[in-house]
Amino acid sequence: MARPSSKDPLDKFRWSISIDGFTRLGFASCDVPGYSIQTKPYGEGGQHLFPKQIVDNITFKPVTLTRGVTADLSFHNWATQALTVARGVTTDGKSPVEYRRNVVIRHLNRRGEVVKAYTLINAMPIEYEVASSFASDADDVLSMEKLVLTYESFTVDSAERDSNPLNPRDVIKRLINRV
Repeated sequence: MARPSSKDPLDKFRWSISIDGFTRLGFASCDVPGYSIQTKPYGEGGQHLFPKQIVDNITFKPVTLTRGVTADLSFHNWATQALTVARGVTTDGKSPVEYRRNVVIRHLNRRGEVVKAYTLINAMPIEYEVASSFASDADDVLSMEKLVLTYESFTVDSAERDSNPLNPRDVIKRLINRV
């Protein structure tokens, strides 16, 4: 059955991931970044019946990458570097190098062009499963099961930008995409 290109549900499954310093790795699934803002009431100027809400804390949702494949041993070293920092011990007696890296998740269209890019700023691993469960029919020599990243912030860049929401050309393009 033919699918119209503007409403293809399979387009959301075209994506790529790059982590600073690593070129040969891939993952079967990936979460998108997000955040939640916690607020608390503040009775400003004696207005305790109708308090204002002020920002108390911002929490960034961890991004989980699953079923990854890489042959790069330096990736494993980076993924376990946070553990080394937490222990305070290094093999060479020196202090550990910076283990935070920028991670870019790119959403691609059918032609392989970037539609949206999510950049995780100063990401670091907080959970790492080095391999899948062992099974006699699996080939898991180079695989990793799960990598969970935390980050300090994220940005979203979009390839399509509406310069003027009232521009007739942009309005017609949006109407066509809805059909």
